[in-house]
Amino acid sequence: MRPLYPYAQVILGMVFACGWPAAFAQPGEHALPPETQGTPTGAALSRDTVISLADTAASKGGYTLLKYQRPHVYFNFMKGDTRLWTLFYEGIQPTPPGSGFMVLVDDRTGFVKVIPGE
Repeated sequence: MRPLYPYAQVILGMVFACGWPAAFAQPGEHALPPETQGTPTGAALSRDTVISLADTAASKGGYTLLKYQRPHVYFNFMKGDTRLWTLFYEGIQPTPPGSGFMVLVDDRTGFVKVIPGE
């Protein structure tokens, strides 16, 4: 099983390059691309399976999911045929900055990494 740390760096780099607040934008502000629906071509895991894995990991990590909106879900093909799911969880309004968090799921291994907001 390969660790997600290098992938997290890439994803975080992309998020920071676009602006961290853009990942948790309000309507009318910078927005993310359309979310992934269903099971994308080439994906081993379905969207529903990935959400279940991410929810479980977030709950085990101490997050009370009732305080968060359902995640924004994205499937990414990366360099070297790496397949990575990225889920963004936003707190239910009103929330302080940095209260959201991100979960990365490796499509091949199912390895899950929860990354707290800052």
